Amino acid sequence: MLALNEIFHDACNKTYEDLMRNEDILNEQLMDLISTLDRVYLESHVDTFIRKAQFLFMNLRDIEKTYKDIIQEASKKFFNKNIGNPSIPAQLQQILLSADVLSNALDISDRAQRDTIDDREDTMMNNIGQWHKQFIETMREEEIERHRTCVNEICHLIDINREELDDVVNDVTLVDPELLT
Repeated sequence: MLALNEIFHDACNKTYEDLMRNEDILNEQLMDLISTLDRVYLESHVDTFIRKAQFLFMNLRDIEKTYKDIIQEASKKFFNKNIGNPSIPAQLQQILLSADVLSNALDISDRAQRDTIDDREDTMMNNIGQWHKQFIETMREEEIERHRTCVNEICHLIDINREELDDVVNDVTLVDPELLT
């Protein structure tokens, strides 16, 4: 019985050692797989998203420039038609004091709109980069945790079986010590 107990303990130890060796190999393969997934699949999608977003922001800047040109032309016509018109609201009369004041107001508005577009583009590019990094890191952490949980469950099962066999050997020792030889 003691020989059987020793054989079982040796088998448990070998199983545990094999499990730890395979766990290292599996962990390396898992990290390689996640890196490959990131490099082959996610990075290309993120790059495509960035290129398309930059193209859309470029179009938005073009639209804003066209808008500025249209507003400047319309404001010049409005200025020329309504200079000195007393029915113009007071706020608008302050802008219509001279062509330079009107032009400066339009330039300030244009700059504010371009800054808003630039800020939103920067925010979007930063957010997609942060999302990509966080997604990969979260995937790694979740897979490592899942993997470790499985390994811990197997180790726990090995420990339970060792303890149960030890209990059986102890029970046999109490009942009939000669069975152990």
